[in-house]
Amino acid sequence: TISAAIAAARAGDRIFVANGVYREQVVIDKPIKLQGTSPEKTIIDGERSTTLSDRGQVRIVAAGDVELANFTVRNAGSSGQNPSPAAIYTQSPVAGVKYDIHEMHLIGWNDPNGDNDFGLVSISGLEHLNFHHSQIEGTISAPVYLEDHFGAVTLQDSHFTIALNQTAASGGVFFARSSGSTDDIVTPQRIMGNTIDAGTGNSSFYPAGLAIIGWGLATWTDMEISGNTIEHITPNRRGINFISGGAPRAIIKDNAILREGGYSGIAVWGPCEDVRVEGNLITGITGEPAPGQNGGIRLRDGSGVGGLFGAPVRTRIVNNVIEAYRGITVESNGRFNQITDNRVSASGPATVVLRADTSNNSVVQNQLRTPLDRGNQTVLDSGIDNIVRSNR
Repeated sequence: TISAAIAAARAGDRIFVANGVYREQVVIDKPIKLQGTSPEKTIIDGERSTTLSDRGQVRIVAAGDVELANFTVRNAGSSGQNPSPAAIYTQSPVAGVKYDIHEMHLIGWNDPNGDNDFGLVSISGLEHLNFHHSQIEGTISAPVYLEDHFGAVTLQDSHFTIALNQTAASGGVFFARSSGSTDDIVTPQRIMGNTIDAGTGNSSFYPAGLAIIGWGLATWTDMEISGNTIEHITPNRRGINFISGGAPRAIIKDNAILREGGYSGIAVWGPCEDVRVEGNLITGITGEPAPGQNGGIRLRDGSGVGGLFGAPVRTRIVNNVIEAYRGITVESNGRFNQITDNRVSASGPATVVLRADTSNNSVVQNQLRTPLDRGNQTVLDSGIDNIVRSNR
């Protein structure tokens, strides 16, 4: 078994695993390298067991560097302590170590009537989690779920698919801060170059292709979401959903959010500060199921959700290309936000909406078009001391 090989290994060893199907829970509790021949030929199958010792069909808890590569992990089991299955669960007890996971294929239960199951999960981990060049599909809940993960994170060049009938509110890639969080996460968090299929099944929970959810005041201080493609933003689904009480140096750039329909392209919620939304392509967002209420980019008032009050401040929305029912909306309490050099084509009556109680926002030098009008005529400004000029 793989478990016997790990038990026999010393720190720093590399274990090569031969072709075959391994029906066991694999616990990596020492710094080693575990390598299969290929995901197609080296398979860890949980058989949906309900007797795992703890969470994770593959469980990485070593206090040193670990490399895991070239496996399929499917049909993850669960434990009595936590019934939600996870193909891979990581949680380093010490900071400064690196878990490098690549060339993996994680497959969920593909059962819309089953319990929630996840692909990659880490809760309160301290490791630098590097997950790349891999695929996750068929999970009933989020393919990637990280909660209060204080180590650095890199999710790169991978493909994530939400199960077609997913009903959870999470989404494809889900970063969460618990409601009692008090300490900021200051390590770099990078989500880059991934393809996320948001699914096409019915859902009343508005899942997002990529969701960053921070309740309360604690937040991430170095977040980059760049170069991702999010597909199938159909009705009741969002592209990128960013909720935080504060986010200095957060960057959402060069992402493509595609498909006809969809609730919103990029939504930034709560009293965030200094978020950059730059160079994104957003197409086909109709605001469904409530046309016109959402749209391409939305700076949204938290309205007390999760303890957040107020709308984003000093957000820079620059060089985006948007095709939506409504292009850009700044809601109540949004202040000092800059909307510059965007190309916005709206199928509804307005390209940019500045709602009541917004103040000191600027809408300058954009190309703004609706079917009948263009430029400054298509900006609806109900706020205070906003600047609207030089749009065409």
